[in-house]
Amino acid sequence: MLIVRACSRRDRLGAATLVPLANARGQALANRMLARSGGNLLFEKQGVQGVPTFAEAAQCMLERKRDGWRSRWHAQNWWRSMERYVFTRVGNRPVSEADRGA
Repeated sequence: MLIVRACSRRDRLGAATLVPLANARGQALANRMLARSGGNLLFEKQGVQGVPTFAEAAQCMLERKRDGWRSRWHAQNWWRSMERYVFTRVGNRPVSEADRGA
């Protein structure tokens, strides 16, 4: 188990009958080095190249949801509220760092 940015991550390396112990130790060491350097094991496994910022993800979500809202005004109002209250604090942060807070 790795602790990355205060979140625990479990990585299964494979069944002991399929993965030799030496290979499992090598992979575990590589995972620990990645976590220590600030990498994200989940993104590495999935092949995610770039993590969008919160503002980029919100823009994408707005474009997908726009047709479902009653009028254009709702979309504009939602976006203005995001700009005023949310993007000033977390707009430039990657979504991978998003947290519920305490």
